[in-house]
Amino acid sequence: MKIESFKKMSKNKYKLIFSDQSFLTVYEDVIVKNNLLINKDIDLEKIKKENNEIDIYYQALSYLNKKMRSTFELKKYLNKKDYNSKLITDTINKLTQEGYLNDLKYAQAFVNDRVNLSNDGPDKIKKDLESHQIDLKIIEEIISQIKPQDLEEKINRIISKNLKLNKKYNGQVLKMKILNKFINLGYNMNQVISLLENYNLNDQLDIQKDYDKLFKKYQSKYDNYKLKMTIKQKLYQKGYNSQDIEKIERN
Repeated sequence: MKIESFKKMSKNKYKLIFSDQSFLTVYEDVIVKNNLLINKDIDLEKIKKENNEIDIYYQALSYLNKKMRSTFELKKYLNKKDYNSKLITDTINKLTQEGYLNDLKYAQAFVNDRVNLSNDGPDKIKKDLESHQIDLKIIEEIISQIKPQDLEEKINRIISKNLKLNKKYNGQVLKMKILNKFINLGYNMNQVISLLENYNLNDQLDIQKDYDKLFKKYQSKYDNYKLKMTIKQKLYQKGYNSQDIEKIERN
């Protein structure tokens, strides 16, 4: 195949126009590597192969430049582009050797961001890293480096926030709501329970005030026994214990 002319298409791409008026858009790197400005007769399949190799490389670099990625993320992205598996593997190996792709550094940055910028706990962070198919030894090593004082500070901050968000609850109900929050966030429950003991969860509400409000609301609807049981049930739901409820009933 003989090249008749060149046409610049973009920053680093040119259109090669052949003698039969067919054309092929290639990267400047391919032109330079094969000295196409001088060598007009080309092996078209060889040029296409080299152009594909450069194309996937630049596609991968562009994807990595947006933010740090794991090997798994990049592979998934390139698979969607319909490149063949060998080309993807070769490109990933090249980027790894050049330092553009590093699962250890990715995992370190991932954990650092989650610890400092989110409420996520170690178990959730670990699970999310596993979804990126990071080596388990790398994950466990980095998770173990999280400073205990940082975790304790986060737990106390989340407890304080949830106390404010759940002012209508008290006692055991309040405790379970907070613990469920930490379970979803992926924290060690023993550590959470230990820190939770520093807070007075029975001092959130005024039982006399709640009792009077419920009595006023239901006294016209129910007789004495049903009124008593309804109020008691509502107070239980707010987290008051049986001793406090019985005490207020006697007053």
